[in-house]
Amino acid sequence: MSTKIYNGYIIKKKFTLQELNDRMILLREKFKIEIMEQFKWIYINQLYLFEDLYVVNQDLCIEKMKAFKLLNKITDSNNALKEIACNVLFNVREKVEEASKSDIYNVYDLSAEIQIYPLDDKILLRFFGNDRLEQILLNEEDIEEYHYQNQSDRPEDISEEEWNDREKNWETVNPTLVPAKRGFGVQLFYENDLPFMLDEVFTKMDVSILKHSLEKRTKLMAEQCYQYPKFTGNNWNVFMEPEYKEFIKEKSEEFRQPLINAGDPIEKLYQIYTK
Repeated sequence: MSTKIYNGYIIKKKFTLQELNDRMILLREKFKIEIMEQFKWIYINQLYLFEDLYVVNQDLCIEKMKAFKLLNKITDSNNALKEIACNVLFNVREKVEEASKSDIYNVYDLSAEIQIYPLDDKILLRFFGNDRLEQILLNEEDIEEYHYQNQSDRPEDISEEEWNDREKNWETVNPTLVPAKRGFGVQLFYENDLPFMLDEVFTKMDVSILKHSLEKRTKLMAEQCYQYPKFTGNNWNVFMEPEYKEFIKEKSEEFRQPLINAGDPIEKLYQIYTK
């Protein structure tokens, strides 16, 4: 029978149920912090796109926001900065919730769950969810990577005895290879942890890390909001041509001065919500 455990981990100690619960609470807190940081990163990327596009081309911005299912119009042009920011927040939050319930991965997926399999003297874990979040487990002192598969040769840095132990342990805890049929699951992502209000995003933000350079902002708009004239729908090779790079460069330069005049929208929002 084929066995592939790529997402396996081990805790080499015994726990009472109370101790295990306490350990999972601590782990959840670390995941909560990292999930919030990744949510902010997704949000800020989208926010720059629409805030900057509104400065350069309001009609195109409204068109793109409708396609993104944000809003149909700006109700108060004097308050456009906050209005766009609020609608992008609600939209990104909804997309993260939907993606985290789906089996198909996309950039909005912030799901994180572990399945726990107790043995007499150790605990095996399997992680399911966002690969970037999985790195948290590798940084935990009491949790070690513990993969196994029988379709390839044993890794050189793992002894034959340990490799055989891994095979035996994984077959013991998960004989059917269906993760949820044995052990018990711990949810590490909760929708309620995501921010509802703008002040929740900006008051605890390191704006110096999340701010984009002017070059990145202008290039993002050129790539995502303006169609390359030579692209007809399936001739993807045109994006590898020097002419495409020149198109992006010219468009980016076109946006440069209006964005300088308008100022950085993330810096403005940060100042508003950290007064």
